[in-house]
Amino acid sequence: MQLGSELEFHCVEENCDELVHFSVLETAGKNTIKCGKCNRVYTFGQELLQKLQLFEKLLRTLHESESILSTTNVVVDVHGKSVRIPFRLLLTRLNTELNLQIAGKEVHISFRIRPLNAVQAK
Repeated sequence: MQLGSELEFHCVEENCDELVHFSVLETAGKNTIKCGKCNRVYTFGQELLQKLQLFEKLLRTLHESESILSTTNVVVDVHGKSVRIPFRLLLTRLNTELNLQIAGKEVHISFRIRPLNAVQAK
């Protein structure tokens, strides 16, 4: 997993809907980000900053636990059969969202973790 993972959400500006990408680790010390298409500025309030900081802690914990996660499985039991899914694979295939209200609209901030091999290939 890459430590500098990104968050993204759709801009709430009317007629825009652009995906606004930002790194939680790079944004932690700032309180604004800007849409690349319409230039709408998003200012983080204290509550949102706290949630983003929790995301940052989650990222750091996942990164620090990588050696354990590479040997850990999630076992799913369905109708008497078990399927083992490597935890590391699970993290790269599932999307996690932080759901918030921005400008009176429900916004889903998606949390992305990229696998190490995708980062090393660049």
